[in-house]
Amino acid sequence: MIFCFLGGVVYSIERKISAQMSEAAIENLSENLELLKGTIQAILNKEAEFQSMLADELALLDEPEEFIRSDHRNKTMVKMSLIREGERTGISGSGEVFREDGLDFSAGNLVEGLSVSEAYVNDMGTWAYTMKCPVMKNGRKIATLYVEYIYDTFDDALPDQFYNSHALLYIMDSRSERFVLKPKGMGDREAGSLDLQDFYRANRILEPEIQDKVAQGIQAGNDLMFYHDILGEDSLIYMWSVNNASMYLIGFVPVAAIQKEGDAVNQNIFIVILVTLASFVICCILYYFNQRLQNRLYRERDKEREIHNIQLTEALQAAQIASKSKTMFLSNMSHDIRTPMNAILGFTILLDKDADYPDKVREYTKKITSSGRHLLSLINDVLDVSKIESGKVVLSMGEFTLNGMLSSVDAIIRPMAKAKRQNFDVVVTGIRHECLIGDETRLNQVLINLLSNAVKYTPEGGMIWLRLIGLKQRSEQYEHIRIEVEDNGYGMTPEYLEVIFDAFTRAENSTTNKVQGTGLGMAITKI
Repeated sequence: MIFCFLGGVVYSIERKISAQMSEAAIENLSENLELLKGTIQAILNKEAEFQSMLADELALLDEPEEFIRSDHRNKTMVKMSLIREGERTGISGSGEVFREDGLDFSAGNLVEGLSVSEAYVNDMGTWAYTMKCPVMKNGRKIATLYVEYIYDTFDDALPDQFYNSHALLYIMDSRSERFVLKPKGMGDREAGSLDLQDFYRANRILEPEIQDKVAQGIQAGNDLMFYHDILGEDSLIYMWSVNNASMYLIGFVPVAAIQKEGDAVNQNIFIVILVTLASFVICCILYYFNQRLQNRLYRERDKEREIHNIQLTEALQAAQIASKSKTMFLSNMSHDIRTPMNAILGFTILLDKDADYPDKVREYTKKITSSGRHLLSLINDVLDVSKIESGKVVLSMGEFTLNGMLSSVDAIIRPMAKAKRQNFDVVVTGIRHECLIGDETRLNQVLINLLSNAVKYTPEGGMIWLRLIGLKQRSEQYEHIRIEVEDNGYGMTPEYLEVIFDAFTRAENSTTNKVQGTGLGMAITKI
């Protein structure tokens, strides 16, 4: 009776553990599918953002067709095309005539606001899709940019294995229900399915009620998961929506593959039950070792799941970092170089005008050299792509003089203020040390961005102040300095102050709209 009682207890525990591990396996599968979905979505968003940036560049060109012919593609693009507004045909990167007639955008699929076509087989014989983006100039649409992408690019971002290659996975276009990609390492079948109906036939999913339920779920954009016998093996079938259900991740994994730890536990517990009938002592000993084995299996399962999650998370983060780095690179390059370059050109004109005055020549060359050094430091940062892509900005600490730094800033800002007949006043009070240690280039960059904005948004005859005020020191080795930039310009609304540090944002009103600028100065200053 004791042995039977123990056997019953062990059996009930085994059933409970099996149920818990089954739930954990389904949850683990759902998490993996969500990470796959996030990786694909991040790639689509990156492609859409980069295409929008290309459209903005084309809007600045007088002959955007020449840019298309020059074939400025990245590794994810197959073909770029452009159609002028009001025309039915355009030009593609290879030079042939391009028409939209062969593309189907009627499904209304969007990525970052850009229309995405139904999947199709392109000239290379591979599944592809096209995004189209309006080219806007001065608030008016002047053309449409079409870029073709292939589904094979998703394969490089996805993990090489999914449940040790036991899980089968396809990417399906929702509108046509065609399978457009079978990622590598996903399943061991030699011949893949072509569409959803072929998938049903190949796996004997012939029940009308199941097919109707799947059809309704896909139409509603829901995620689906259900059990079914696949070629004599109990399997879990999943259909996971991506990008607002414009495409689906479809496949199955044998239940044995996701519950292999549970099967191992069941087998060992069954052995324990048999051993208890022979000897109570042996039963206790085997139960003790069995519990240790369970704990080891749990750790192995958690470790495997953690490795899968890390791989998928790293792929998602890599796609996001690449997109962000590209945006930051273009932003910093266009905005930072402009200000010192204007100073260099201005002093060069003055140098030519006052060439017969040695004192002025030396003064101008000194200021040109200062601006040139600042410009060179910015170019060096732009060329160091690795820093931008990694998202790290390293401060270069060095010794500099406060007077020298202010002279460099003054050499750039004062001519700009003088051109608008503005009064630029620099005040330094309460600072005990002339020599300081810090990153002079970054400090120059911050001050020049703030002061150049003050010059731009202050009307002619206005006042601009730069104040460096020494505050109470916390240590003899450190200066505690408050830096103030003030002007009597147009001012800012409380609503704009909440987004002042966001990239490409400007205070929009009838006055500021007349001042040119990209809205990047404060974003760069914050970074």
